[in-house]
Amino acid sequence: MRANLGLVLVLGFALVLFGQAIAECEQMPPQERDGCYLGKSVQPDQCANILDPKVRDQCFLAIAEQHARTYRDCDRLYAQYQPLCYSRLAYGVSKSSMSCEDLPLEFREYCYFYFADKNSGGKIAACEAIPPQYKQGCLEEFFKKTPLQSESDCSAFGERYRGDCAKYVGSKSNPISFSLSFIEGAIAFLTSPNVVAGASFVVILVILLFFLRVANRGMRKERQGLK
Repeated sequence: MRANLGLVLVLGFALVLFGQAIAECEQMPPQERDGCYLGKSVQPDQCANILDPKVRDQCFLAIAEQHARTYRDCDRLYAQYQPLCYSRLAYGVSKSSMSCEDLPLEFREYCYFYFADKNSGGKIAACEAIPPQYKQGCLEEFFKKTPLQSESDCSAFGERYRGDCAKYVGSKSNPISFSLSFIEGAIAFLTSPNVVAGASFVVILVILLFFLRVANRGMRKERQGLK
């Protein structure tokens, strides 16, 4: 009981310190605030203070890579960072890739890649040790980590994976694949927490303006009737 109480006090004290650190950013010149928020944000909501979209993305990535403590924190990130966040937390629970089976289905493929990458020190051959249905996704994640401009760059993965790498490079130069990647990025942006919150605010504002307009019309008609 005392141990639990001590933990609560420590967490509470840490939250107070983090709150003070974020408040310090408000005292800085506007051009320096984004960098301050980036360095001191430890929760997804704090990244929302950042005005520059690129810096805000870096903040969400840092939360996914370092600061998120629960899967609930991961849910508050942009969709593209959630697989990384979930996988890192699962890896922290157990170094066995079987932990991936406890995650929602949409995060399992990336989770297996994350475990393969971490446990092997970045060797693509680790994809052979995960369930077969996730192997192709694992290979593609390793390909993404390498700047591949043409099929000749696939030699970095050896003869064993040259064919898979060549197919990946070919798919990236395909106009249809490029269009699909653009659409996926657009969907991720539109479903991000900040965009959803902004859209909700706009909808509420439009509804309020509509009711105010209706109310004004009613008052005008009432005044005309009195005359």
